[in-house]
Amino acid sequence: MKTQRFGWASEERKPKGKDSFGWASEERKPKGKDSKNFAITILNDEQTQNPCFHCVCDGKDSGIQASASAAINNMYVQIFGNKTTKYSGLIVMGFDNEAIVRELVADVSFVSIFIRLDKIIIVVSKIGVSSREGYYGAGPGYFSTLITKYAGKQSLFVQSIEDKCSLDIYNEGVKLYHNKNTTPNKIWKTIDIHKKYDGVALFGITDPYVQQKLEELNKLEKSKLEKSKNLITYTSDNWENIDILNLIFEQNIKKRKIATSTFSDWSNLFTNWYKQTNTIIQFPTILFQIYPNNYQFQEKELNAWRAMFCAAGCTNITPLVKKKHIIEFWTKASDPSSDRDNLESLQKALEANKRGVDGKVRILSIITENFTYKKLNEKFGVGNNIINSARKYARLNGPGAPSLINPKRTVKQMSEIKEKQFLMFFQDRSIVMQSSYQVDKNGSPILYMRDQKIKLWKKFEETFPNGMKKTSFLGRLANCNNIKYWNDMGGLCLTCNEYGYTPFESLITIAHNTFSQKDQLNNVLRKIDTLKRHLRRGYERELVVNADGTTQHNPCISHCLPYAFGKCLEKHKSQCSECDKFFEFFEFMHLHVNEDQAAFLEEIKEHLQYFLAHTTRKVYLNAQFKATLANLDENGTLFIADYKMRILPRSARETKAEFFGKRGWTLHTILVFTKKNNCAELDIRAYDHWSTDTKQDAWFTASSFEAVFETIKNKPKWIRIISDNGAHYHSSELMAIVSHWNEWYQNEVRDWQFLEPGEAKTTIDSHHAAISHSIKRYIRIGYDIRDGEDIVEVAKHLSGTSLANLEPNRSQFGPEDENSNNVSKKELNTKPNVKTIKGISNLFYWKWPISGEMIGYICARSLPHFGLWNNFSPSAIANLCTKPIVRPHPKISEQTESKSSWTIPLLDINSTSIPEFMDNNNSSDELEDVSSVDANFQFSMGWALKSNQKLGGKGKGKRMKKKVKELLKSFFLNGNLNQKDKMSAKEMYNELLIFVESGELEAENIPKIATIQNWISTYTRIFKE
Repeated sequence: MKTQRFGWASEERKPKGKDSFGWASEERKPKGKDSKNFAITILNDEQTQNPCFHCVCDGKDSGIQASASAAINNMYVQIFGNKTTKYSGLIVMGFDNEAIVRELVADVSFVSIFIRLDKIIIVVSKIGVSSREGYYGAGPGYFSTLITKYAGKQSLFVQSIEDKCSLDIYNEGVKLYHNKNTTPNKIWKTIDIHKKYDGVALFGITDPYVQQKLEELNKLEKSKLEKSKNLITYTSDNWENIDILNLIFEQNIKKRKIATSTFSDWSNLFTNWYKQTNTIIQFPTILFQIYPNNYQFQEKELNAWRAMFCAAGCTNITPLVKKKHIIEFWTKASDPSSDRDNLESLQKALEANKRGVDGKVRILSIITENFTYKKLNEKFGVGNNIINSARKYARLNGPGAPSLINPKRTVKQMSEIKEKQFLMFFQDRSIVMQSSYQVDKNGSPILYMRDQKIKLWKKFEETFPNGMKKTSFLGRLANCNNIKYWNDMGGLCLTCNEYGYTPFESLITIAHNTFSQKDQLNNVLRKIDTLKRHLRRGYERELVVNADGTTQHNPCISHCLPYAFGKCLEKHKSQCSECDKFFEFFEFMHLHVNEDQAAFLEEIKEHLQYFLAHTTRKVYLNAQFKATLANLDENGTLFIADYKMRILPRSARETKAEFFGKRGWTLHTILVFTKKNNCAELDIRAYDHWSTDTKQDAWFTASSFEAVFETIKNKPKWIRIISDNGAHYHSSELMAIVSHWNEWYQNEVRDWQFLEPGEAKTTIDSHHAAISHSIKRYIRIGYDIRDGEDIVEVAKHLSGTSLANLEPNRSQFGPEDENSNNVSKKELNTKPNVKTIKGISNLFYWKWPISGEMIGYICARSLPHFGLWNNFSPSAIANLCTKPIVRPHPKISEQTESKSSWTIPLLDINSTSIPEFMDNNNSSDELEDVSSVDANFQFSMGWALKSNQKLGGKGKGKRMKKKVKELLKSFFLNGNLNQKDKMSAKEMYNELLIFVESGELEAENIPKIATIQNWISTYTRIFKE
């Protein structure tokens, strides 16, 4: 119920910041020569709900005053000087006149109730009712206030009930406290005062007089509800009067709060029906005249329209109306008995057809055999063809019955015991390995089979000799969506594989060697699975990077990126319990493993720590891609570069012997992102360069960029580059070459961001996938890949793609130098020796300033926005190479032109551009007060930076001895001569151990199997060249 505290008629004049609470203007004209007209208005303070007073006279204003006397005296002083009225404000307003008072309170349904609770006065200004539990009859609209001490100050407590209980505390107009909760009792428990009273008592609800008023109001609401049920009804003869239809629509549709935006002009529905000669319609089919064809009705909507039809004089003549049917029949006839008789035959059909009907043919099939063509034409207005089809339908399927469909027969013959045996078998970790993050559509974790299905059947048969048979086992296995073979892990980067996946396999081996009891072993294996799942998926979801590529302090030290990258000067309040399991697990394992395995366990921990650092950098660097795209303008361009794996010649008819030993072609791709003028799209152009030169190095990369700069039509003023950190990009030689690009191509290289391997190049990877698919399709339809021109033929249809042949000039001399006699053949074929920039593998962000104090320098740091700048002067750059750096002059064929463009929507991060040398640092250099969380955390500040890692650094490991290399070469060459003698990395490792036993080699000089595998890959490439 909506009530007013004072309840008088509203006043239109409302001073700014206040709402009139309903006092009409009161005029008093004092007798005498100084008589004036005074207008006094009572207003309501929105915050405190207290009355305030406002007086005006002859254009003068008293302002908002706390009492009527103050308002009038203020006006008297303004008009008559020092004079003040001798009458109180209430008398001036006429409250001494009983006739005025009776007139004012005539329409007031509720007067404020004052309740004393010990020393507390509670004022109930409004009431409303509900049946909610814990509200004692009170409901939305209830409002009360009280004054008591809060935080040592006398304060006003404002209490109200709407959708929830609300409590606001004010002191001198300032809100000190606000809270919402489900019940009065719960909301008062949130503040630590007046604990001896219940919340409902402090709200004033349980007062006997308030309870009496609530009961009276509840009875009044019920009587109104009963009256509303007596709705007005009419007949179809009144449908021409639109006012009557509007009244029926208001009562039955709008009052039920049916959304009117979902249908068109509803009056057309009754207009068309009124003009229709046939009095019968189908419900709810008729509603599609005003609703969309595919609209899904709710039961509430259908009930509302049924009520409106009844009020408009319509009758439901569907036989068996007590049962629900998909199709109902309604008539507008004032006497529906004749229409009901015509549908008696429909009743028998509906008894046999309990699923209902759909479509004209199926509906007519219910009654078509009992009526002639003429009567059906006159009654339903349908043609002879439809009637004929309905009769055929009735003879084939039965009157109104659905079309005959062979039912699916499901037979369950397997006993419950055998079903449980199947589930138990696939819970064994030696049979399956559970995925750390993937689930099927039912939420069950994905289980990867460790062996072939036939071998698993043999193991099952041995375990459960009396279990299900082979056919049932394989059938069950085929229907289990969560049991499958291992996924193809070809996209996994080497770092993730070596440091994030292999260590867990070693942990499982240690667990099996350490714990003999099955329960204890399973418990440890579960801990390993939990840790694996968190490190691979859960951890990176907790890391937050802003849309502009920057980061913010996180109170949780485990997920604070500024702390991980070495520059966080704020205190941390917590640690992640899931991340802490990493330390807890290894502490637990160290207590149980043997001493000879302790060192190996510590090595595994270091590997996983390196994987965490790799993941942290990966998440942060990946976010820079979107931030860079969002900051593109019409003058700039973003380049993303990557090599596709070598493309080999292929034929539709090719033997295995023909496949091995191919050299193939190099394919290098540069994606060029540019912003269109006055358009919210980015244009992407892919420049693919194929070459018979398979040496993917810095010089080939520089030659590819040379081809793009020469080909691109609209030369950009500035560029940004993103690539992985492979040696063909992240090299001292290429960094030195880039320092000359401003001189050669007249554009500014703002920065080059190097990503973790295999990350954040989704767009270019999808482009390479499209090329691979095109090659497979080209081969499948019978063509061959014999030379580079076939690659062009394969990929020229791709959107936004240009292809050309590129052959780099390996002599690194210009055409003039090669043709002159000043350069010898030896100099032409001699590759310049390039020194390595110290710590280059730890620097992922590079810049080449062209203005300011750093002009000519190469500036590099660990990450964008993090780390100290390493500045390399022009003289240091010049000393990197033994020969002067020259501009590449590759041989380039004519670029193909794409017939279609490639565009993507422009990203909008709603932020300003990133300053060029912005640091993600605070002004201070030291943390003033180190919290206990910071002091006890096991990872030191900057733990995720590449420069702070013990593992993964280039050149940090022990060099392979010359004698070991010679032995490995002999193993390799023996296998090359005879395939039977070909050895894997593990077999070479075992052979080296034999030399250790004979004393020819020291055990500490034997490289790891992974190192031997890397050596084999490198030596194979060199050997082929």
